[in-house]
Amino acid sequence: MKAWLCIGVVLLLLAGCSSNPGPSLRKKGIGLQPIAFGDASRLKFLQEELSTFYHCPVYVLPEVGMPASFLNMTKGERYSADSVLRWLSHRRGDSVAILMGITRKDIFIADKDDRGRIRKPASKYAVWGILGLGYTPGSAAVVSDARFYSK
Repeated sequence: MKAWLCIGVVLLLLAGCSSNPGPSLRKKGIGLQPIAFGDASRLKFLQEELSTFYHCPVYVLPEVGMPASFLNMTKGERYSADSVLRWLSHRRGDSVAILMGITRKDIFIADKDDRGRIRKPASKYAVWGILGLGYTPGSAAVVSDARFYSK
């Protein structure tokens, strides 16, 4: 069940990454970037499911560590999804159409109002835990499965 929920989040984020991924996605494919993930069988499962769903090649890239500068300890160990997304965008290059980061680390965003200010009370919304984030349109997304497991 958790695996299918993770697949659902991944598919939703990737669907929004590009307004028309068509030929580029089918030709270049998706890069699946494990970030402090450590689960080879789950990566293989995601690779197969994404390839089947999008009818394109999916490449599992070498695992990398989560940059320590993205860490926020306000509500426990959480990493800035905005920072991860920008980092992934710079790492993507031209070899894949979309770079999808997958991590076991908890990720967050600052939940903001229509004017771009952090919602009140800031103690609740400044470090808002999420399952994933992607650029729409864009070429990068990040998903965390940390919230699928009880603490």
